[in-house]
Amino acid sequence: MTSIKIGTRGSALALKQTEMVIDKIKKAFPDIKTETVILKTTGDKITDKPLYAIGGKGLFVNEFEEALLKGEIDMAVHSAKDMPSKTEEPFCIPAVLKRGNPFDAVITLKDISSENTPVFGTSSPRRQIMIKRLYPNCVTENLRGNVPTRLNALKSGKFDAVILALAGIERLGIDTSEFNLIKLNSEKFIPASCQGIIALQCVKGTKTEEILKQINHSDTKTVFDIERRLMCLLGADCHDAAGVYAVKSNNKISVTAFYKNSPVLKTEIDVNNIENQLIKMAGDLKNGI
Repeated sequence: MTSIKIGTRGSALALKQTEMVIDKIKKAFPDIKTETVILKTTGDKITDKPLYAIGGKGLFVNEFEEALLKGEIDMAVHSAKDMPSKTEEPFCIPAVLKRGNPFDAVITLKDISSENTPVFGTSSPRRQIMIKRLYPNCVTENLRGNVPTRLNALKSGKFDAVILALAGIERLGIDTSEFNLIKLNSEKFIPASCQGIIALQCVKGTKTEEILKQINHSDTKTVFDIERRLMCLLGADCHDAAGVYAVKSNNKISVTAFYKNSPVLKTEIDVNNIENQLIKMAGDLKNGI
């Protein structure tokens, strides 16, 4: 294979993440040429409604899978948090890049207080649940779009605060000096499953799959698989308030999660018994233990 056609969304963040992937490919395979193919997904076209109201996270993936089957692209670059929790045949995720910042941040123009009634812009059920635990009196209103769109909505005065993934801010190199930025760690605010991870999708059994395996970051792939598996066991998607965050350390994996109105659960998982322990954790989360 002398060239790879790489499918990506057209936002500034998507293109930046595609540049990161191309850099990895070229370092591993200097002779391979890359071509960037921009696709506009249904999720990109409809931005005035929450994802759960228009079909879910598959809206960011369907067009790419059609293009993969038609041979219009050889691989697709995804923000892993925007993917469904299960990849169906004949597709696969042979590689992910090293995880970026997995956490969220509250961004405001001025200080906000839990005693007031701040208006937060977010369409994510996970963020809606989590932010109300931090600011019980707050109000949430629908807000979708790319990072600049959300920051402009904040500056226009429509919202008192917005919630953004730090990975996007950092990858785009956005200057946040005019804002107050409150970083939210996993003890207070559970990230979306696979937040901060760039996932690479292709058709199983192809030469592209073998190439991508060579640029996979194995520790990130481990937590990627675990976080998606727990979401799958929960039957959770973008219509549910759910967050999962896994950290690998030697032969132990720490998993922190919540589901709907459950408390935040944290457990240590042995790498030799992952499935059974995830099944138990999913049951505990569903039962609100």
